[in-house]
Amino acid sequence: MLSEIKPELDTMGVSMVALGHEMLGLGEFYTGGYWKGELFVDKEKTIFQKLGTGKGNLLGLVAKEVLAAGKAATERGTEGNFEGDGFQLGGVWVFAADGTCTYSYISKNFGDHPPPSKVLEEAKKAASA
Repeated sequence: MLSEIKPELDTMGVSMVALGHEMLGLGEFYTGGYWKGELFVDKEKTIFQKLGTGKGNLLGLVAKEVLAAGKAATERGTEGNFEGDGFQLGGVWVFAADGTCTYSYISKNFGDHPPPSKVLEEAKKAASA
């Protein structure tokens, strides 16, 4: 989980923010400790569109990688539900202090995330630029 790198980001003075697309479930997401950074909501999905994220589909729920990610999440104690728009995919972006995007990872399917070590590496590069 990306929250595991937050202490290192804090020491570098780097902010970690998440962008949700609806209010439903955000309270549990935050209070459940799944996210340790700031949390914003883009109900109109304007930013999601500008960043080029897509939508998953029902067939994507049975992909091998998605099932493995779901199993791992369950083993960590993460509970899911079928409420709201669960098909919106996301990604991870690193921005330098001047607003330049220095790293972009767009999720290809549900549960698709870059390794936290890669995000930390890219954040270090952006912070020193």
